[in-house]
Amino acid sequence: MTTSPDRSGSLDRPGDAAVDAPHALADAPLAERGGLGAAWIVPALALVLAIALGWSYWSQRGAVVEVRFAAAHGLEAGSDVRFAGTSIGAVESVRLEGDGIVARLRLRDDALHLAREGSQWWIPRPRVSLAGVDGLETLLGARYVTVRPGREGGAVVRRFDGLDDAPVDVPWEGGLELVLESARLGGLAPGGPVRFRQVDVGRITAVELASDGGSVLVRASVAPDYAELVRTNSVFWNASGISLEAGLLSGLDFSVDSLEALLTGAIAFATPPAAAAPASNGARFQLAERAKEEWTEWVSHLPVGAPRSDAVAPVPTLAVLTWERDRLIGTAKERRQALCLRLQDGWLAPRGVFERPDAFVEGTLRLVVGPSDQVVPDGASDAPNLRFLPADRDARGWPRDRVRAPLDPENCLVHGPDGSLRALDATRLSSADGSLWLVAGDDAFDASWHGAPVTARSDGRLIGLLLSDGDGARIAVDVPVAR
Repeated sequence: MTTSPDRSGSLDRPGDAAVDAPHALADAPLAERGGLGAAWIVPALALVLAIALGWSYWSQRGAVVEVRFAAAHGLEAGSDVRFAGTSIGAVESVRLEGDGIVARLRLRDDALHLAREGSQWWIPRPRVSLAGVDGLETLLGARYVTVRPGREGGAVVRRFDGLDDAPVDVPWEGGLELVLESARLGGLAPGGPVRFRQVDVGRITAVELASDGGSVLVRASVAPDYAELVRTNSVFWNASGISLEAGLLSGLDFSVDSLEALLTGAIAFATPPAAAAPASNGARFQLAERAKEEWTEWVSHLPVGAPRSDAVAPVPTLAVLTWERDRLIGTAKERRQALCLRLQDGWLAPRGVFERPDAFVEGTLRLVVGPSDQVVPDGASDAPNLRFLPADRDARGWPRDRVRAPLDPENCLVHGPDGSLRALDATRLSSADGSLWLVAGDDAFDASWHGAPVTARSDGRLIGLLLSDGDGARIAVDVPVAR
C-alpha cells in the first residue's frame, strides 16, 4: 500500500499528527537596549582629542605684529622671524601698502614681550663694505625678519616701522644718547667710534638728514661708564681719518688717526676744566669740522667708570665768617668763606673759616654755617690745615666710622657745591708732607671748591678736604680725631 503526497507535497507519516496541525507562533522576548554601545566610544574620544588639539593650536598661535618695510628683499609668507638665532615665529603674509610693504608676523606666546616700544625690526641681507662683511648667512639661505627689543618695561606695540639696515650693535644698555648737528657728513657712518682722548667711549648709531634738509644729524650713544664725561659745555668735532697740513717752514704734515676712523669716520669730544652740568639723554651739540688746539689740552677731572653701588655722597655746607676791622677812617668789613662738612659730632672745615681773625671790632664777629649761627672757637687748630668745630650730636651727619687717614695718594672723588663731582687719579697727586697732597692741573677748581669733601674711590670713606684758596689746589688729609 503506497502513500501519496498531500496537497502541500508532504508525505503522510504515521504518528505525525502534530505535523498536520497548524503551526503555532512562538513568543520570543525582545532584548532590552543598552545605550549607544561600545562602538561609540572610539568616535567620541576622537572628537574630544580633535577639540583639545584645536584648542591647543589656537591658544599657542601667539599674536600678530605688523612691520612696514621699504622693500621686501625676498621676504615671503612662511619666512622665519628670529631673535638671538632662534625662531620665534613666522611671516604670515606680505602685502603692498603705499610705497612699501607690510609684513604680518605671527609670534610665539613666549616671544610677545619682544614687541614693545622701542623694538627695532629689519630684514638681514648681505652687506660688503670697507668696514667689514655681515649678513652672509642670507646670501644662499632664506630671508628672515629679526628684532632688537626695546627697553624692558616698554608699552606693548603691535605695528612698527622697520629699518632699512641692521642697527649698530651697541654692547651696553642705558647709554647716553646724543644728537650732533653738522653742515656735512664728512665721512661719518653708523658704527664709527666716539672717542675721548683717543679712547673709544661710544658709537655712532645713525646718520640722517635733518627734516628740512639743512644739516646732517649724527646720532651717537656713549657707554654708561663714560656718560659723566659729557657735559652741557662739551665740544665735539669730526676726527675722521686723514689730517693734512702744509706750512712754508714746517713743510707737509700728514697723519692718519686710525684705520677704523679712516673707514667709518670718528667723532671726538672734550670737556673744559670748568665742566658744566651733565648732559641729558637727547642733548644736541654742534659738530665742528676740526678741533681747536686748546680743546685737546683740557683736563676736566670727571669721574670715569660705574659708581660704587653702596656709595653715599657727602653734602657740603657753606660756612661764612664775617667781621669788621678798624681803619684810620671808620671800619672795613672782612669776610672768609669755605665749604664744610657736618660730621655726627661737629663741623669740619679749612682752619681759616673757624678761627678768630687777629683783630676785629668787638661785637661784629659772626660765623654762619648753613642756616644757623655758630660760636667761633678760641685758640689754634689742633691740625695744620683743617679745624673741627664740636656741635651737638646729629645722627644725620657723616659717620665717624666712615672717616680714615690715607697713607699715600689714591684715586678719589671731590664733592663740590650743588652736587658737582670731580675725580682725581692718584697719578695727578703728589704728597707734599704728611698732611697735604698737591694736585697737578688744578685749573678745574676755583674758590667755590674750597673745603669740598674728598672721598676714596676704593671704599667711599672721607679722607680729607680740598683746599682751593689761591695757593693752588691741594688735599688736606689731616682730619682731626673725634674729641
